Amino acid sequence: MHVNRLRRPSICSLLAPLCGLGALALLAAMPASATSPWMRSEREAYYATGLAFSTSRHYWDRSGRRHRSGCRTRQLENRHHFEYGLSYYHTLFLSVGLETKHCGGAASTGLGDLRVGVRGRRDPFRNGRTWEVLAILPTGYSRTERLRRGFGEPGIEAGIASLYRGQGMDTAHTWDWEYGAALRYWAGPPAPQFVGHLKWTWPRDDGTRRFLALETELALDGARPEPLAGSPGEAVRARHDLLRLRAGISRRLAPGWRLRLEATRTLWGRNTGERYSLGVVLSHHWQRPGRWW
Repeated sequence: MHVNRLRRPSICSLLAPLCGLGALALLAAMPASATSPWMRSEREAYYATGLAFSTSRHYWDRSGRRHRSGCRTRQLENRHHFEYGLSYYHTLFLSVGLETKHCGGAASTGLGDLRVGVRGRRDPFRNGRTWEVLAILPTGYSRTERLRRGFGEPGIEAGIASLYRGQGMDTAHTWDWEYGAALRYWAGPPAPQFVGHLKWTWPRDDGTRRFLALETELALDGARPEPLAGSPGEAVRARHDLLRLRAGISRRLAPGWRLRLEATRTLWGRNTGERYSLGVVLSHHWQRPGRWW
């Protein structure tokens, strides 16, 4: 397989803040895998909204070496996620976020990529075994801005997810673990990716849930180098690898309502930023008496 190669950077470009910042700004907006093992019942609706603040001061280059960026990146995102049980066998979902990014004198505010898809049952007799197909659609932001809010290319993702319960469903001390795995393909320079996660959840009788998750995004092959605005003559390979840790706690507030607090840290990567983030999510699910159409 032929892979385009990057030319060796000059000493001047190594000193330029954009050399490190380019990979960080380009890849920080990558969407996490949305693969879920849960189906909605027919006519059940679910809505979640949250705020997340993230920051990064370092990045990993394409060889996995850690460097200090030219400026600290800060991002505030208000994400919205909606699901609807179309039938016993299919759940529709969509999500989009309003993002604000700052790094040095650069700033960007607007919608990130829109994700819309369908989830189905792999096992018609039980929950927790699903397949999922979704589209990732740019929302009109400029592909040449320094802190753009996505890759600027449409993509498609397909995967599966499963959930298992430990210690039996009727014991006082249960725990759940789930996994999800998906393949993501883009119409443009970004490399195809494997996206996966492992998650452990410990529920309590009072409605509290603690969880710990490992998430990964791995490039499957090379990708065309892509010039970045403000960095003439240089290019960043539009591919990256990362391993991320996410932990948090959620609490049932009332029937159908839940509040979640979580923290995320990128543990390792290539061509990506070392990010830290804190977030809060409020969710609600309810049953509609009839269809919307």
